[in-house]
Amino acid sequence: MRWVGLSTVLLASAASALHAQDISLSGSANAGVVYDSGAADGEFSSEAEVDFVISGAGASDGGLAFGAVLGLDETGLDDAEVFLSGSFGTLRMGTLDPATDGFGIADPGFSGLGLDDVAEQYKNATAGADVAYSFSRAGFTLIATAEIGDESSLGVAAEYDSGAFSLGLGYVDDADAENSSVSVTAGYSLGPVAVRGLYSDWSEGGEGYGVDVSVDAGPGTVTAVWARAAGAEVDEDDGDLLGEAYGIGVTMPLSDGLTLSGGLGVIEPEAPAEDARTVADFGVTMSF
Repeated sequence: MRWVGLSTVLLASAASALHAQDISLSGSANAGVVYDSGAADGEFSSEAEVDFVISGAGASDGGLAFGAVLGLDETGLDDAEVFLSGSFGTLRMGTLDPATDGFGIADPGFSGLGLDDVAEQYKNATAGADVAYSFSRAGFTLIATAEIGDESSLGVAAEYDSGAFSLGLGYVDDADAENSSVSVTAGYSLGPVAVRGLYSDWSEGGEGYGVDVSVDAGPGTVTAVWARAAGAEVDEDDGDLLGEAYGIGVTMPLSDGLTLSGGLGVIEPEAPAEDARTVADFGVTMSF
């Protein structure tokens, strides 16, 4: 989600740069209560997160937009990137995510219950990125990423979005760890109902797939999620990522920038020795 937030700020910065040099500050936060039946240090806990984004942008005499984006959270510096944008597209360098990172399904709850992680763990393989190029026109978007230096990774993704229908295909390769992944995502919306799905095939023997369905009920939005992963897991330290996860969430705007949100889900590990976990949260999200 971080990638999406910084990319949104970057696009806004590039647009403002066409008019004048500018420095802006935006942010988001969330807080609430979290429940996890499998937590070792107590089933209930409180959680609060704070994120700020500082963006600076300008424009050259030739019409090039340029700038930098800095992400901060409650622990300190989180992400930093520099961009140059023009008719050729946008070039970014810094702390980035692979080309396929934007693929995914919804995760219910104000803080995210982690249900989407089951399906999404394979989409980036073990690849990273510190250079990215993107180009968009007439609903089509092309993204290419690379990791240069001690680690070597490549990624490419092509997406089409008509408003009601979207389709994406992506590939990432981690040359050092010798693994790769192919991912496909699709979405469709009709009136108040929207559906989105993801499928990823990891070269090391893992498959992840999932779907979310959301309904805009007027006062709020209800979202149901189902995800499954089979084979090998990317993170061997987290046994909960193999198996099945499902749940539901509700969001209700209270005012501009303030939303009430909660979710309830079940994560069922594939390993017989591990018990299913019930996870839930309830709180508020803020944007400013």
